[in-house]
Amino acid sequence: MNGYIQAQDFVDYIATPHVQENLKAQTISIHTAHCWLKWLDWRYGCKWNGMYVDGHEWEDVVTYRMEFSE
Repeated sequence: MNGYIQAQDFVDYIATPHVQENLKAQTISIHTAHCWLKWLDWRYGCKWNGMYVDGHEWEDVVTYRMEFSE
């Protein structure tokens, strides 16, 4: 991966058994991966450590942060 997120990484992820449990298609093309990443407004570039995709506003996380900051 060389520290970058690429369309091929997305194709490889879709092909993993964990994701395949919930999909009808067994694979996607590089072109489809490019289209999906563009639709998701992802840009080619370095990965950031600690990137939040989801869950940073869950009730237990907010409670923990509030208690931690006090």
